[in-house]
Order: sequence, then structure tokens, then C-alpha cells
Amino acid sequence: MKISVSILAMCIAFAACNSNTSTSNKSSFESNLDLYERSLSLTDYGTALVALNMMLLEDSTNMEYTDSLARLYMRSGNFDAGLSLGKRVMAAEEKNYSLMELMATAYEYKGDPPNLTKSYRNYKKLYEEVGGTKYLLKMAQVGMLQGSFDAAKKKLEEVVASPDVAYIESPKSDGSIQMINVKSGAYMLLANYYFNEGNEKEGVKSLEQALKVEPDYEAARLMVQRLQQYQQQQASMGQQQAYQQQLKAEQEKARKLAEYKRKEAEFMKNKQK
Repeated sequence: MKISVSILAMCIAFAACNSNTSTSNKSSFESNLDLYERSLSLTDYGTALVALNMMLLEDSTNMEYTDSLARLYMRSGNFDAGLSLGKRVMAAEEKNYSLMELMATAYEYKGDPPNLTKSYRNYKKLYEEVGGTKYLLKMAQVGMLQGSFDAAKKKLEEVVASPDVAYIESPKSDGSIQMINVKSGAYMLLANYYFNEGNEKEGVKSLEQALKVEPDYEAARLMVQRLQQYQQQQASMGQQQAYQQQLKAEQEKARKLAEYKRKEAEFMKNKQK
């Protein structure tokens, strides 16, 4: 029995369609959700961003995924996109404090005066509504960036005096993050304050306190190294200056001796006449 080629082709195509339907009956949204979750588990943030954007194309009103996308953008350094999406989420969820904190950090990283003001406002709201010395510390840190050093110093002294125990992220030189006690962070900022004021004695004491609270605090250790290098340079410069002064004094002494001998020889010459 012969079967025409066209009918056979149709049967094969129909079978293929049935096979695809049975093995892949997920919606594109579900497929992108799987891709997003798998990418996050592999820390493949680029793919996760693509998957989230595809999901939001299908459901742009989903605040949960808009929130996630905003966080991913900010954590990957695309602050403008992340903050834009974050504002949409915050308009619908005013007490989304974890997103508010991340946005405060993004504003702080942007660093210009208007964004520093927004960062400070966010941290202030978090301190007032959530509480915790870490937000007081962040207010002080942003305040110092804004030039409000004395007001920042008072906040740092409050952090140091507080009985609360809290931890905060601190960037390391290799790009990773370490968690440090907020008191250690406060002492570190106080050290910066005193060094900027020219009060090296209090700056060193604050730096020692930072390492006493958090011995593995990398930023504090690096500051100690820079301070030691500076002191060695100053000592070396002092030795060079002392040597130059000694050399100058010896040259002046030699000049005076030569002048004395010249006058003496001239005197003896005139006397012989």
C-alpha cells in the first residue's frame, strides 16, 4: 500500500507537534521564571535580568518582579534603571524597607549632592521607622560626604555609646563584602574625622578602637598601613631636612673659615709692605 509523500509529511509534522506539546507545555512566563531562578542560583545576573524583563513584558503590573528587577539592576551597578523601577515599587509599597535601604545605597554611590540628599532622607526614614544604629551610622557617613562633619561626629558618638549590637556591610579591596560591627565602622569614620581635623593622636586612638572591636576589618587595617607609610615618609623627610641643614651649616662654616683665611692673608701681605 502506497502513501503519498504529502500525507506522510503531514503525519510526521502532526506527530512532532504532539511531541513538543507533551514535553513542553509550560507558558513562556513559566519558562522565563525557571530561567530566572536557575540563573540566580548560578549567580548569572545578566541572564536573570533578561528573564525578568521578559516576564515583565507579559505582566508589567507585577510589583514582586519589578522589585526583583530593580534590585538586580542596582546590585549590578545600573543605578539609574534600578532607581527608576524602585520608585515605581515604593509608590505602591511605601514600607518596603529593604528596597528603600538598597535605593539609599544606590543614591549614595551616585555621589552628587542631589542624590546624597535623597540617600540621607532614606536612611533618616529607616532610622525613624525601623530603628537601629546601622542607619544612624549611614546617616553620619552620608553627612560627612555632604560636608556636615560636626553633625556626623555626634551621630558617630551615639553609635559608639549605644548598647545595640548590629552589623553592616563593608566592601573589601578584592570586590567582596565583609560584615562588620557598626561600632567598628563608627570608630573608622571618627578616625577619618580626626585625621581631617589634623588631630592625629585622636585619629590613631579611634583607628585602634575600630580594630579592637573588629580585628579583621580590612579597611581599618589598610588605613593603618597607609598611616605607617606616611609616618615613615615624614621621618625620612625629617632626616633629609636634618642632613640638608647640617650640610648647609658645614658649608657656611667652611665659607667663614675661607673668608677668615683670605682676610688674614691680606693682612699679612699689607703688613709686609
